[in-house]
Amino acid sequence: MSQRALWTSVVTAAGFFCLLSPASAAEDANGLKIIQPAIFEIAQGHGGKTTKNGGTHEQGVVTAFAKDGRQYVVTVYMSPDTDMPYWQCKCSSFELTEKGPKVVADNVQISFNEGGMRNCNRPAVAHDGQNVVWTYGSDYMDPNTTYIYAGVLNEQCGKVVPDMQISTTNNNDNGGTSMVFNGTVDGVSRFVATSFENGNGGIAWAYGLSLSYDEETGDPILKRDFEKKAYTGTNIARQKVAPIDNDRTLYCGPDGNQRPPERGVVCVVLDKTGNVIPGSRMTIAKTDKTQDIYYNQPTIAVLDYNRFAIQVLRSNGEGRKDNGKGSNNAELYIYEVSEDSQLILKSQMTNIETTFQTHSSICSGQYGAPGTSGQHATSIAMIAAPPTGVGQGMMQMLSWSPETDFMIDSRDEWIISEYADSGHQSNMYGANPNNQGRDFMNCIGNVPNPGYGVEGGFMPTVKTLFVAPMSGKKPDQAKNAQFLSFIPGASDAPLTTPADGPSGDGDPSGDGPDILAPDSLTEQAGACSVAAPRPSSNNDWAALGLLALGMFIGRRRNT
Repeated sequence: MSQRALWTSVVTAAGFFCLLSPASAAEDANGLKIIQPAIFEIAQGHGGKTTKNGGTHEQGVVTAFAKDGRQYVVTVYMSPDTDMPYWQCKCSSFELTEKGPKVVADNVQISFNEGGMRNCNRPAVAHDGQNVVWTYGSDYMDPNTTYIYAGVLNEQCGKVVPDMQISTTNNNDNGGTSMVFNGTVDGVSRFVATSFENGNGGIAWAYGLSLSYDEETGDPILKRDFEKKAYTGTNIARQKVAPIDNDRTLYCGPDGNQRPPERGVVCVVLDKTGNVIPGSRMTIAKTDKTQDIYYNQPTIAVLDYNRFAIQVLRSNGEGRKDNGKGSNNAELYIYEVSEDSQLILKSQMTNIETTFQTHSSICSGQYGAPGTSGQHATSIAMIAAPPTGVGQGMMQMLSWSPETDFMIDSRDEWIISEYADSGHQSNMYGANPNNQGRDFMNCIGNVPNPGYGVEGGFMPTVKTLFVAPMSGKKPDQAKNAQFLSFIPGASDAPLTTPADGPSGDGDPSGDGPDILAPDSLTEQAGACSVAAPRPSSNNDWAALGLLALGMFIGRRRNT
């Protein structure tokens, strides 16, 4: 076993849990800091039927913002663990403190829909610095139709605006929401949400949402400003959006009515009214059926200077033959959006060698030590999990600049969850078991760390964090649990991990970070909680302390 990093948790047979006080980070032989991600189990893998439509924890999304001088991280996810038929959506919120993440809302149920089998499906979240707008699909009004809904949550998962229907088509399914915040203009916060309709030949939809506040009461008011077609001819559009500026949104998704799509991946630029800006449409990854090359599932990360990293997954199309699963390889492009909304390709990288590329996704944020200019570079984080449900969640950091092009180092691959699953259980317990992609990865970067620069604080040499939801099955639980990971971002000095790197081999044998119980931080960051018989003597406490030391595991590197 290697040295322990900053934080660790201990669970004994007696049920005692403790988050050890932060200490100085361990160092490797070269004196580089070893800092471990902090992982919280926010929902256990229980609830619902263990049959088709029984549901599991999946589709976690996350956002972070500062309000009233406090930094919050809010995550929304699908959960089967309710008293209602089928799955619903839940929300958990953490306040980031100098001592670490502190739970302020624990597993709050935020959907109460009955009547369908997909009562709350594929949520999305975005914030305006005051509240969180969230969207999701649901068939509770009509088992044959999935409509799109939107609502507003506060920083403690309280519903401050009732959910409202924002899609109007009623002849087939809508689903797969995503959303971005485009800024606040004249006191009105603007968001763009998306979905797809697999009727009428397949339509990719964009919805404009505005959030304003009553001048007298301050109460939030949510309105739908538009419902526009981004493009047609796509009935399984796993689409994503990213903000360009206050008036423009980059929208990318599959182009085609087959799985994988027969034309590839297309991007358009939308104006503030939801219309496609003429000349902006571009096929960025074109399917070549003669070579068995198919492209699907774009994800977008915002870089500097109106540049965007766009990841697509390349498949051999084997799933077209038997509804099974073909191979997946990630490709990464850098595009710049000009003032007249043209997409200009700056660079591309194919055959990226990372662990688990199925359903992988990307986000961006500052990472590592500052460069020669004294500034931290914006990096691309690729997050992934095994589709088999056996293995660990991973995050690979990549960098890009016009001078260096892409740079990737396998030693910059972090284990961010001991248990991870990008589709096995969600297929097993979903509405369409074994023949549809289900769980999709998400992450965010540039989350300020209040523990930075604080003696004895949480990751005190780390200025910002990446945050990632993850689902995975623990051996003692029937279904996937829900986790939330806090990963080091911008730091004072290079980060490191042992030279052997992450195993990623499906054997959670103590090589990765420990999992923390959220109630350990409910009262006070860094506090301990006792869930079962407490030790009755000082000797017992000493024994537990020795056990804690004996359980020190760790590793993780980065530069």
